[in-house]
Amino acid sequence: MVKKVVLCLLVSGAALAADLPDDKIIDDGSRKLESGDVAGALADFARAEKLSPTDPRPHFLRAVALQRKGDFAAAEKGFRQALKLDPHRADVRNELGAMLTDRKQFREAVLELKLAVVENPKYPEAWYNLGQAYSNLNDCESVAAFQRATELNPTDADGFINLSANARTCQKLDVAKSSALHATQLKPSDGAAWWNLGKAELKLKQSSEAIGAFERAVKLGAGPAAQVDLGAAYAQAGDFAQAEKQLRGALAKQDLANAHWHLAQILAAQKRCVEAKKEIGALPPAEQSSEKSKHLLETCK
Repeated sequence: MVKKVVLCLLVSGAALAADLPDDKIIDDGSRKLESGDVAGALADFARAEKLSPTDPRPHFLRAVALQRKGDFAAAEKGFRQALKLDPHRADVRNELGAMLTDRKQFREAVLELKLAVVENPKYPEAWYNLGQAYSNLNDCESVAAFQRATELNPTDADGFINLSANARTCQKLDVAKSSALHATQLKPSDGAAWWNLGKAELKLKQSSEAIGAFERAVKLGAGPAAQVDLGAAYAQAGDFAQAEKQLRGALAKQDLANAHWHLAQILAAQKRCVEAKKEIGALPPAEQSSEKSKHLLETCK
């Protein structure tokens, strides 16, 4: 999930020197928008635009209102109008980048968010959003972005959770473990934090530590997918009975392909080949015919 600013537009340039004639209208519109009166806010921001045509704020706030209304094309136009009036607004670029990420326009989002952090290098939300955009592109630049976000906002557990997940994907396992551990310290009741810690420990082949973290995640409601990982950790530790118990427990709640695959692996390791074949048959067709599935069944004698 991207991070967006609440209606606390940074005042810049001329607005710092003196009050602008549209200040009161902008304040009224902002209050209406915060209270859910989008139509009333849009009317106020339109009046403010006419009263002060060179002020970027009403364009920005109108774009925020249009976004909440679901009119994303018009919202993007409003953000870009604000930036045309003042291209140095990091807050506007952050909001535009966040919206583009939500709209799955990840490359365009990266461009805007990189400009946002150039304009304001100490803007944690923009660094976080840049990490999200990079992550959706499977680009390991996400790690550096999330690291910067957590440096600037060291109490944000979500930042450390995302840093852990991206560092793990990018094979930076020490970073993955340390950031997940920090997230559990910041927010010990967050199942996602413990789940990410377990995933890092599993990658590091620290089976006992992974089991402990996954058990905590499951207890905190992380869901069947975390229970599958708990089963994988027990399998890594060589405890096939507990692994099977966890995997079948997860499958009783949700039909997950990776649960069938892990179950097939541990059944094959115990030469329970008929049962392993049944689990392979429960996989999606492409996975059933994959080389790894064929090899598993061929070697189960």
